[in-house]
Amino acid sequence: MKLIIPKREYIINTSHGTEEDPIDHYYKPFLNYVYVKRLKLALPLLTKKDKVLEIGYGSGIFFPTLNNFYNEMHGIDIHKKNKEVENALQKLNIQTNLISADLLKMPYKNQTFDSIVSISTFEHIKEIDKAVQESARVLKPQGEIILGIPTKNILTDTFFNIVGKHEPVDVMHPTNQFDLIKAIKKHFNIIKIRKFPEFLPLNLCFYVCIKGIKK
Repeated sequence: MKLIIPKREYIINTSHGTEEDPIDHYYKPFLNYVYVKRLKLALPLLTKKDKVLEIGYGSGIFFPTLNNFYNEMHGIDIHKKNKEVENALQKLNIQTNLISADLLKMPYKNQTFDSIVSISTFEHIKEIDKAVQESARVLKPQGEIILGIPTKNILTDTFFNIVGKHEPVDVMHPTNQFDLIKAIKKHFNIIKIRKFPEFLPLNLCFYVCIKGIKK
């Protein structure tokens, strides 16, 4: 399966308050390579399943791709533009079920989903153990989780200081790749870690995607 990036006019900007939607970065020279690469890194980890939850779906740019893998797509995000994103995706014949809620206390029953996908969200969560535990709660037995986050090192810190919201990186990204892996291992068996670039060690690469199976 190939990654599907819709034309910009089909995707809305969900910025609200101090929360900036990076959607335009997907369509700018240089930045588009960096942001698209995050989704491409997760792509080989996806498997065909029935019901998926995307945590931190933003403008919904990953749903056209997820639509080729899952029969039923749900999404949760803190912004309040869930209906606007649903309507925009419907113009692409993409059906989603989106809500605005806190990922630390998701309004879903236990064992609801077959898969969870989240790209560039968990690095913003300080209570990472609670976030991963809550994700495990809503997954069915042997459910899959695919989490992608930027790594923390001098190169990535410099990048986010340039393109970010001018707040300290440790405030913007309180969780690093090692924190996340430690939290995942409490509830999941990690079966694959993909890095970008692949040849660099975990402490020096730019981005990491982790796939686990619920214990």
